Amino acid sequence: MADQQEALAVARRMAEQRVRLHLQRSMGLMKKRQGRMLDICSTTVDGMPVTPPDLKLAIPAGEFGRPEDRQTFHIVELENPQDPTSMYVQLLFRETDLYFVAFRPLAPDSANGWFHFKQAEPIIPSFLNSHQINYGYGYINATNYQVGTGCLSDIYFCLREFTSANARLQSQQRRVLMVCGLMLSETQRFMQMQREVIENIHANNGERQDITHLDGLIHDWGVESNRRVAAADHQHQHGGGEAPAAAPGVVDYGLWVLKYNPYYVLPLIRRQLQQHPQPPFPPLTPRQKKQQLRRRLLQQRLRQLRLLQPHQHQHQQALYL
Repeated sequence: MADQQEALAVARRMAEQRVRLHLQRSMGLMKKRQGRMLDICSTTVDGMPVTPPDLKLAIPAGEFGRPEDRQTFHIVELENPQDPTSMYVQLLFRETDLYFVAFRPLAPDSANGWFHFKQAEPIIPSFLNSHQINYGYGYINATNYQVGTGCLSDIYFCLREFTSANARLQSQQRRVLMVCGLMLSETQRFMQMQREVIENIHANNGERQDITHLDGLIHDWGVESNRRVAAADHQHQHGGGEAPAAAPGVVDYGLWVLKYNPYYVLPLIRRQLQQHPQPPFPPLTPRQKKQQLRRRLLQQRLRQLRLLQPHQHQHQQALYL
């Protein structure tokens, strides 16, 4: 009897060790990404980063602008939990809203490139070789999916099987893409989501928990962000946005990252600059001046092309008539 209890105790310690290791890695990943958002943020509110804005271009973004000209991205890399030296899976996230936008299995002998979701307008960098899969970016009953123990492993083993030949196939297993958004996007936005994932992992009961009670919060990240920014600046009469009312049934469980909205954020940044003036930017280096000149010449050329297009179209119509 004593031997059996000792064996069970050893088994439990081994199980707890695996859980703690998984937990440490998950927390380390979240902290690194939070550090990245603090580096790239437009400003901070009570220590929380606000996502960067879309960069304004001198040309209409819808006609010639590429996603990489207006937005920034970062990559999360997942490794095989059973063999860290084998294939990696990379996931691409857009930093203006922490959207999960693409992924790729990364192996020395792989030439499949990236896989992106269905979207009317491309939102991944144009220079990436990519294939479209048969799923969209939006959530479909996302909170009915379960999060916790083994989710990152499931994500890894599912996404590594994508190839250019099977990219458009659908299967129940590939619904793990929804879980990927919850595990790696929502946990960076909401403290409560991160807390519940960690609790589910730490519970070590082999079962995952649903998060239906967080459905309202997940779909109101923008509203909650506006409320937090406006509340931080409400006492100053600057003509900015007023705090909107909380969505019905939504509880603010705390945010890690706030979503940028110029109507609310720009007045706050203006006041921050008035209170804490920033030193002038250092002069451009010769290389930076050349790069700036190239960009201006390119923008000028694209503007000329845009002006020529209507005339070319009219000329073609005249020839046809």
